[in-house]
Amino acid sequence: MKKNKLFLREWRKALALSLRGLAELAEVDFAAIDKIERGKRDPRLSTLIALADALGIEVQRLFSAPPERRRGNKQ
Repeated sequence: MKKNKLFLREWRKALALSLRGLAELAEVDFAAIDKIERGKRDPRLSTLIALADALGIEVQRLFSAPPERRRGNKQ
């Protein structure tokens, strides 16, 4: 069974959040987020929901890359 790619790190970086910053916002252990980002742990649905909420996006958007920001254009 093929796993879907999770773009958690890309979303976190696109929103200029540190690993610890996201962990605080999502109330998820930063070590767990690190393992999820590195593909060492599969997240629970409740964790995906918490992470998406902290990032201000819908859960399904975690499975696609964030839009690229244009230079000089803050979104």
